[in-house]
Amino acid sequence: MRKYGFLDYCTINKELLWKAVLDYFVDIARIKIFHGHKNVQIDKIIAYETFWLLRNHPIQIDKPDELTKSMYI
Repeated sequence: MRKYGFLDYCTINKELLWKAVLDYFVDIARIKIFHGHKNVQIDKIIAYETFWLLRNHPIQIDKPDELTKSMYI
């Protein structure tokens, strides 16, 4: 976010990020327990991680109007 200058327009909600991380680990633990897997496939790891980040929205846009204007300048 810093590389593209989005820090002026967005914030990261630490509580929502923490919730997403916890939900992810709960899902991975369930897969291991219910299915008896020792290791989880990388595709499932990425899928669960992405799902919970998209579901909880830890990155929040504070100034959407200014962000769209600055993208075209």
